[in-house]
Amino acid sequence: MFCRECGSEIRKNVKFCPKCEVTPLSGTKHCQACGATTKSKQNLCKKCGAQLIKKEAVSKEDAPKAAKLASLFMPVVGLVLFFVWHKKKPQLADSVCNWSILGLIGGMILYAIGLASGVFGSLFGF
Repeated sequence: MFCRECGSEIRKNVKFCPKCEVTPLSGTKHCQACGATTKSKQNLCKKCGAQLIKKEAVSKEDAPKAAKLASLFMPVVGLVLFFVWHKKKPQLADSVCNWSILGLIGGMILYAIGLASGVFGSLFGF
């Protein structure tokens, strides 16, 4: 099977093309059976004669803003949401996981700054 958008060869049941990151059958530039270049209004491939499949593009899901903010400021919430969503909504789970990691890194940076200011304060009498 070939991606209708970029023409690269892909496995049959993938949700997004690994090369161009669109839904494989949503494009109109290539034949899904042989990868030959096609025109957008064409119904049959001129090279192999296959019926060209046209599907609407599926957008990648993103987590709600409230879930992102909760994950950023309370990474444990992001971890819980990740385990709740990881099988049924993997893209949402990845999104909250990324925000949780960002929150953990931010927390570590703030902790290091606080620790450093405390050490300098005690050394220099601030």
